[in-house]
Amino acid sequence: MTTEPKMETETVLSVSGLEKHYLLPRKNLFERRHIVRAVSGVDLSIARGESFGVVGESGSGKSTLARSVMGLENLTAGRVQIRGQEIQTLSKHSLRNLRREFQIVFQDPFGSLDPRKRVADIVSEPLGLIEGLSRRDRRYRIDQFLNAVGLVPDDGRRYPHEFSGGQRQRIAIARALITVPALIVADEPVSALDVSVQAQILNLFRDLQDEFGMAYLFISHDLAVIRFMCNRVAVMKAGKFIEVGDVAKVFSNPEHDYTRALLDAIPRIEM
Repeated sequence: MTTEPKMETETVLSVSGLEKHYLLPRKNLFERRHIVRAVSGVDLSIARGESFGVVGESGSGKSTLARSVMGLENLTAGRVQIRGQEIQTLSKHSLRNLRREFQIVFQDPFGSLDPRKRVADIVSEPLGLIEGLSRRDRRYRIDQFLNAVGLVPDDGRRYPHEFSGGQRQRIAIARALITVPALIVADEPVSALDVSVQAQILNLFRDLQDEFGMAYLFISHDLAVIRFMCNRVAVMKAGKFIEVGDVAKVFSNPEHDYTRALLDAIPRIEM
């Protein structure tokens, strides 16, 4: 009897020893400059098709971590690898070529969209990272991914202010998805939306992952969002991961007092 070889799961994102510190300005010439350690010694890895959540209070370092992973921050120490390539050591040309593999969805769906551009132009922006696409190919991709997020091709002719908040976030997701990246970083992607719309967008994220197989780094202060979206979770406090593990295990049997406090703070409806 022959045995099928076991397929190894590709590691899409690997972060090791990540540190990001900020020097605060002096109040006077003689004062010593203080350091804010926004992220301190963070390690994580995410496999293709996996959703890894980072949860914590405001100011815990979650968004700094997201920006660091995207290469939008100069690291104090550590390294970030996308599909085995360390982004801090790449040339500008090589980093540009790799950019199609990792995209971000921001918290504010209106602020992240240029109000002067039509939706088709916004969604197609990342296609500049792919060489050799014809105009016909670009048009096909725009229509394909507008459809994928629940919009229609004719919406490409409109401007962001003509859409609701949930629809604008769908536009932002289409823009992030159009290069079919290996990783999408979602930084509080539903916190600015009405509660009634949040579930629709979260279900869309899950459906798109099933269809396209990308990995998610999902940043949120909302434990319910992380529970719904993620396989594994890291609880972040003061720039550090204080607890990491399977979502069901961490939420049902937390080991750290801070995690228990976060869970206890979730509102409960008394019947």
